[in-house]
Amino acid sequence: MGRPLVIGMFGGGTVGGGIIEILRKKEAYLKSIGVEASVRKVCVRSLDKPRDFELDAGASFVTDPRAILDDADINCVVEVMGG
Repeated sequence: MGRPLVIGMFGGGTVGGGIIEILRKKEAYLKSIGVEASVRKVCVRSLDKPRDFELDAGASFVTDPRAILDDADINCVVEVMGG
């Protein structure tokens, strides 16, 4: 496998949760084609808002966009903010 795909996501609502769910469901397929993907950080407006999904161990919700942009381990940024 090549370098892992380490994702930072802006937006933790319905679409963001859907992306995380898809990555979990497709994990075996992605690995079979040489892609190891994980979501490292999700930037949200409020840490107090209930979410209908959970992050994997080692991942976190953040409110500061710089926490994603300045993280040298994150090599893919996805924006799915609504509103």
